[in-house]
This record gives sequence, structure tokens and C-alpha cells, in this order.
Amino acid sequence: MARPTIALVNTAVNNAFAALASDRQNRKARSGVQALNEVQAALVDAYTPQVDFVVTDTTDATLTAFFAGELLTAIRAVKGENVKVGTVFQVGGAGDTTDNALAAAKGSAVADGDLFEVTNTSTPAVAYLGVAGTLDFSAEEDDDFNSVL
Repeated sequence: MARPTIALVNTAVNNAFAALASDRQNRKARSGVQALNEVQAALVDAYTPQVDFVVTDTTDATLTAFFAGELLTAIRAVKGENVKVGTVFQVGGAGDTTDNALAAAKGSAVADGDLFEVTNTSTPAVAYLGVAGTLDFSAEEDDDFNSVL
């Protein structure tokens, strides 16, 4: 089962903050808001430390070439192993394969900090996970939310 994207985690947490913050008189709601504050860093860490490789692909034509080229070179340099399902890599820059396979997985152009996970090595495939370090918790920044605590 693939992990939810960072954007999905953002939405879920923001919805929880908004629901709890709307009931300021409820002690359990205030406690729930406090608990969400405490796990905020853990949610960011759940994605960030798993990125062992930053790649800037501008030369490989396809995912197959990328898996056998730049990604494999990066993995072997750090771990001495092959590309495998579950490998998470971050794009450093806006590089993509020349057939735009990463952009296709993302649904838009690749950007610096995008995270991808290898989902298949037999028929090379990746899933877009989100952007590294972008858990923004916008509901937490709301003045009403801050007054709950």
C-alpha cells in the first residue's frame, strides 16, 4: 500500500485542526489541538528522513534508463544495493527523464524537492509523494486556532 501524499496529510491535519478549533469550549477539543501540535514534527519527519537520495536527472531518456543510470548510481554509492520497490528519492532541481516520466507520475512539471517512490522495478514505475518539507498546517496558523491554546 502506497503512503498518502504529503498534500493529503496536510488536508487531513488541517481539517482536524479546523474541526477541533471550532469548539473552543470543549476541553477534549483543546486537548486534541494540543496533541496535533505535538505530532506535527513527527509527521514531517515521517517523510523527510526516508529520502536517502537526491537526484537531478537531465540525461536519461526513460524510467528504465533512469533506474539503471543515475538512480542506481546514487543508491550504490550510499547503500551498495540495487533499485528496489519502496526506494524514495528527491529531485534536486527540475530535471526529469526526456520522456517526462516523473512529470507524468506527478501530474505536472517536476520541481525542486519533489519526492517519488519506486513502485515497480520490473516495469519501472514511480509514485509522486509530494514536496519535501511542505507540511504547512495552515489551519494551525489561523488566529482562532491559536486562541484555543
